[in-house]
Amino acid sequence: MTSQACELFLDICNHTVKAHVKAVQLEGSIYSYVKQVGEVFFCSLSDALTEFISLFPKNKLSAFVVWASMQLRILMSQIIKQVFTPQCALDSILDCVQSLREQCTLFCEFGLDLRFQMNSSLRSPIIKALREYKEKIVDSMKTKVSEDKWTPVNMHTKAGVNKFLSQMENLGLILVRYVINETWVDLSSSTIWFVQSVITVQNVGLEIVTKDMMDVVDECIYAIFNSRLKFSMRNDSSYALKNLKFILETVMPYMIKSYKDKVGYDNVKLLELAGEYGVNIAPPKKSNITYTSNEYL
Repeated sequence: MTSQACELFLDICNHTVKAHVKAVQLEGSIYSYVKQVGEVFFCSLSDALTEFISLFPKNKLSAFVVWASMQLRILMSQIIKQVFTPQCALDSILDCVQSLREQCTLFCEFGLDLRFQMNSSLRSPIIKALREYKEKIVDSMKTKVSEDKWTPVNMHTKAGVNKFLSQMENLGLILVRYVINETWVDLSSSTIWFVQSVITVQNVGLEIVTKDMMDVVDECIYAIFNSRLKFSMRNDSSYALKNLKFILETVMPYMIKSYKDKVGYDNVKLLELAGEYGVNIAPPKKSNITYTSNEYL
């Protein structure tokens, strides 16, 4: 009798969760929609779990776990179709994934951890999104480089320059010294595009993947960097070489350091590529801290 009652209860919960999620309308940004759907879904799940615990013995909890896992798979299947599209920017995908993971982590407070199931659902679409981004950038590289006029870029206004500097600072690069004559940036258009593209794939990739997907991030960074360097070596004009120097001496060391700072170890593929082009990555400076106590030694 208890088993039948349990099945009936979960069936009712099934309809309730579906109704609540369906009531959320896709209005505004995809992020706000995903955030609201996640909140509604996990709130419904927590209500169902609380009531389930009060109605049924502990030996029936496994049935709820199976049911909740199935509900999550259904939800993720729906969200993946809406989020992982060519129209959705990589950083927007990251925002959506982070929101879902945060909601799932909060749900752990109720004693049920569904993070493994969520990450399992996200694994394939994340890998696909990163590789599609990589392929799009690599495919566009030839056109971007061939159409480059190899002159500084005119941002037209001080506001335009400040916007550019802010965007690059958000990516981790301070480029004030590359501003000339108030409204010009002393880098070519294809160089700016490349820097924004390759740092974005690293920053988003390191945030969005789990440890078992790190090789995909490395693969994408290497492919984009290698493609750009190969094209750069075919152009020996003085301004092209100046931009190549910026990529090798500023962008590459920054990315290698940033990668290690975030994950705790080196990006071996990028280090090997740096070595091929004669880039010497200096080891971190030793701390000059002098301990006055042996407490930490």
